[in-house]
Amino acid sequence: MMRRLFGLATLRADTSGRTRERGDNNEGRDVVIPIVNRAAVDQLLPVFFPDFMSDAAEWKRVSKLAIRRGMIKGGLLCVSIVSALFVYQREFIALWPLIFLPIIYLVSVIRYRSLGYAMGNRYFRTRHGWLGRSTQIVPINKIQAVEVSQTPFDRRLGLATMSVDTAGQAFTGGGPHVSNLPLAEAQTIAATLAHKAGTRNYKW
Repeated sequence: MMRRLFGLATLRADTSGRTRERGDNNEGRDVVIPIVNRAAVDQLLPVFFPDFMSDAAEWKRVSKLAIRRGMIKGGLLCVSIVSALFVYQREFIALWPLIFLPIIYLVSVIRYRSLGYAMGNRYFRTRHGWLGRSTQIVPINKIQAVEVSQTPFDRRLGLATMSVDTAGQAFTGGGPHVSNLPLAEAQTIAATLAHKAGTRNYKW
């Protein structure tokens, strides 16, 4: 959040099969650039991905049911607090946590707008986070597996999460994933990525 406030970012990378000489400690090797001006990131990406700029892709948003999902979760939390306070105080002043419902709705909308994905011919990108934002870029020829999963709450809303598995994910928090997707859309994305990855030579 602080980096976003000052227009800064951190660049991290996952690599597979990387080792250091003489058994040095590998901690921190995920950080490529600890602090960089956010406006300069786009200029740096072609250094790591030479064909990145030519792989244009449109960002797409997830289902608007993500807003309802956020409202339900936040609303249940508020109701739980109200119930506990009412049992303790036995007065209507215990209803005060309900004033946070408009804020919960606003946060749910902002979180929805921050979720998205973009599928190019050679790269798959995801973004998430509203206070602290993370954007992940994966070369499609490095993808090893894709997964579509659903929680009980997902199934009730007809949503799913599509996850991408690549080698060496320990340092950037795991592979890209897109939540709050309509189930059919998640399955289509997974099938498309699997097909594209299967027609390319995997490179270490």
